[in-house]
Amino acid sequence: MRVREPGERVHPKQLLARLRHEREAQGLTVEWVAEKVGITKQSISDFETDTTGRKRPSDDTIRKWVRALGQPDEWAANWELWRTAEQMVRQGKVRLREKMQVSEDSLIESIYLQLRGARD
Repeated sequence: MRVREPGERVHPKQLLARLRHEREAQGLTVEWVAEKVGITKQSISDFETDTTGRKRPSDDTIRKWVRALGQPDEWAANWELWRTAEQMVRQGKVRLREKMQVSEDSLIESIYLQLRGARD
C-alpha cells in the first residue's frame, strides 16, 4: 500500500477521482474498498464515477475510505472543510453572491481556503 507524504494536498473537488486512482494503482477492487468502508460496492462505484458532484459520501465514509487506502488524514479533513464551506454558502448564498458578484464555486473555494488556513 503506497502512502502519500503528509504535506501533499488533494483538493476536495478532486478527492473522489483521486481515491479511485489510488485504489486502481494499488490493485484493489471496488469490493475490497466497499468491505473496508462498510458500504455497498455500488455506492463506491457511484461515488467514483459521478462527474456531476451530486453523489456525495458522508464525512465518515470519506474518513474510512482514505484510511483504507493508506492516505493522509488531511485528505478527509479537507473534504470536511469543503463540505462546511458549501453549507455556509448555500445557507446564505443569494445575499453573499449578490454583494460579492462572484460564482458560487468561487465563494465556496474562498471560504474553504479561509477555513483551511485557520486550521493549519
